[in-house]
Amino acid sequence: MCGTNKLYNMNVKELIQELKKLPQDLPVRTDNRYPSGENEWIESVEYSETGQSGYELEGEVRLLTSLGYKFEKYI
Repeated sequence: MCGTNKLYNMNVKELIQELKKLPQDLPVRTDNRYPSGENEWIESVEYSETGQSGYELEGEVRLLTSLGYKFEKYI
Protein backbone atom coordinates (compact mmCIF):
# COMPACT_ATOMS: atom_id res chain seq x y z
CA MET A 1 0.00 0.00 0.00
CA CYS A 2 3.04 2.21 -0.18
CA GLY A 3 2.16 5.54 -1.71
CA THR A 4 -1.60 5.06 -1.90
CA ASN A 5 -4.11 7.66 -0.82
CA LYS A 6 -7.02 5.40 0.08
CA LEU A 7 -9.53 7.06 2.37
CA TYR A 8 -11.13 4.02 3.95
CA ASN A 9 -10.39 1.88 6.97
CA MET A 10 -8.62 -1.40 6.33
CA ASN A 11 -10.00 -4.53 7.84
CA VAL A 12 -7.83 -7.18 9.52
CA LYS A 13 -7.75 -9.42 6.42
CA GLU A 14 -6.52 -6.58 4.19
CA LEU A 15 -3.89 -5.54 6.75
CA ILE A 16 -2.57 -9.09 7.02
CA GLN A 17 -2.41 -9.43 3.22
CA GLU A 18 -0.36 -6.25 2.97
CA LEU A 19 1.94 -7.17 5.86
CA LYS A 20 2.67 -10.59 4.36
CA LYS A 21 4.29 -8.83 1.39
CA LEU A 22 6.90 -7.18 3.62
CA PRO A 23 10.06 -8.35 5.41
CA GLN A 24 8.87 -9.98 8.61
CA ASP A 25 11.59 -8.67 10.96
CA LEU A 26 10.97 -4.92 10.68
CA PRO A 27 9.52 -2.78 13.51
CA VAL A 28 6.14 -1.16 12.82
CA ARG A 29 5.58 2.59 13.12
CA THR A 30 2.30 4.41 12.66
CA ASP A 31 2.24 7.32 10.28
CA ASN A 32 -0.74 9.46 11.09
CA ARG A 33 -1.60 12.04 8.48
CA TYR A 34 -1.22 14.90 10.96
CA PRO A 35 2.13 14.24 12.68
CA SER A 36 3.33 16.25 15.63
CA GLY A 37 6.93 15.46 14.76
CA GLU A 38 7.27 12.32 16.88
CA ASN A 39 7.41 8.78 15.56
CA GLU A 40 4.74 6.48 16.94
CA TRP A 41 5.61 2.78 17.24
CA ILE A 42 3.09 -0.01 17.59
CA GLU A 43 3.40 -1.48 21.05
CA SER A 44 0.41 -3.82 21.20
CA VAL A 45 -2.94 -4.69 19.67
CA GLU A 46 -6.38 -4.56 21.29
CA TYR A 47 -9.78 -5.41 19.91
CA SER A 48 -13.44 -5.18 20.80
CA GLU A 49 -15.93 -7.68 19.45
CA THR A 50 -19.18 -6.66 17.82
CA GLY A 51 -21.86 -6.66 20.49
CA GLN A 52 -19.64 -5.59 23.38
CA SER A 53 -20.60 -2.46 25.28
CA GLY A 54 -19.79 0.54 23.10
CA TYR A 55 -19.34 -1.71 20.05
CA GLU A 56 -22.89 -2.96 19.63
CA LEU A 57 -22.95 -2.39 15.85
CA GLU A 58 -19.35 -3.07 14.86
CA GLY A 59 -16.19 -4.23 16.60
CA GLU A 60 -12.72 -2.80 15.95
CA VAL A 61 -9.01 -3.48 16.18
CA ARG A 62 -6.77 -0.86 17.81
CA LEU A 63 -3.02 -0.55 17.30
CA LEU A 64 -1.66 0.98 20.51
CA THR A 65 1.39 3.16 20.09
CA SER A 66 4.13 4.82 22.07
CA LEU A 67 6.52 7.56 21.05
CA GLY A 68 9.86 6.71 19.40
CA TYR A 69 11.67 4.61 22.01
CA LYS A 70 12.34 1.68 19.67
CA PHE A 71 15.71 2.87 18.42
CA GLU A 72 17.27 3.92 21.74
CA LYS A 73 19.22 0.66 21.57
CA TYR A 74 20.94 1.91 18.39
CA ILE A 75 22.07 5.24 19.86
